[in-house]
Amino acid sequence: SVPGITLTLGGGTNVWSVSDSTFTFDKATYVAGLNGNTNPVDGNGKKFSASGVPPTVGAFYKFDAAVDGTLDAAIIINSGKNSYIVEDATALIGYNPFTVAVKTYASYSIPVKTGKSYYFFSEASKMGIMGFVFKSQTGTVNPAQTANVVYTSAGVLYIKSAKADQAVVYDLLGKKILSTKLNEGLNEFSGLAHGSYIVKIGIETTKAVL
Repeated sequence: SVPGITLTLGGGTNVWSVSDSTFTFDKATYVAGLNGNTNPVDGNGKKFSASGVPPTVGAFYKFDAAVDGTLDAAIIINSGKNSYIVEDATALIGYNPFTVAVKTYASYSIPVKTGKSYYFFSEASKMGIMGFVFKSQTGTVNPAQTANVVYTSAGVLYIKSAKADQAVVYDLLGKKILSTKLNEGLNEFSGLAHGSYIVKIGIETTKAVL
């Protein structure tokens, strides 16, 4: 989340995983993607097309706008799936629904209004997200440039730190595996065994899979 807009990830357990891809949209570079493991449904287990109610469980992305502006969301859409962009409980024109012929990595730009909520999701599928850029009356806010990013590639753990900081890596049993200082920019750590880890940077906690 950034000033002017708040991102809330979909709810439930075992919903998210991380991939290590690099994409550039609107001069913003995203070095990792967040993928869903659970299809989005409402509190009664129904799809949006059946209930007209935005999802509360599963892989979806909710943006709450505090000011007017433009939202550019870089998302990952699987082929042949009905996908939606919804304002409160009403699908936006052109996104009611929309489909893609092949798996697509793209940035979708929509105007947002103060006090409104915007949902991005795919039915019977798990939409992924790489990041977003929000443009308000005060200018552009790009979380890809201000937040820490954790990803893995070819057995190496990468941490892109927004500032000099401290990182601690734990296994899933809570055992401390690594404690290290971070330099501002990209930090690289090799030699870790294959498996799942929890990376803590300040108050931020991220799961990484080698």
